[in-house]
Amino acid sequence: MGLELTAELANICAKWQISQLSVFGSFARGQARADSDIDLLVVFAPSAQIGLLDHVRMQRDFESYFGRPVDIITQSALDRMSNSARKEDIVKHLKIIYAA
Repeated sequence: MGLELTAELANICAKWQISQLSVFGSFARGQARADSDIDLLVVFAPSAQIGLLDHVRMQRDFESYFGRPVDIITQSALDRMSNSARKEDIVKHLKIIYAA
């Protein structure tokens, strides 16, 4: 499965109240290998109430959709990130693949 927006991907985002989904890392830079995971940045709708178990289930939904391991970071976690070089690298290479 590619990183383009499909109805199935939009449905997953709606299910988890995601207002924006972006890819970063090797896939965003065009350097992904066959064994690369997909790094996703998730922005939730303001009304979303996502707990730890929900986060795990959401990750499984994305892994099933993409057919490979997925690492998810939320916008709030990115905002709190203390490693400014890492944060800058993530933001620099973000590719939005879904926006509500």
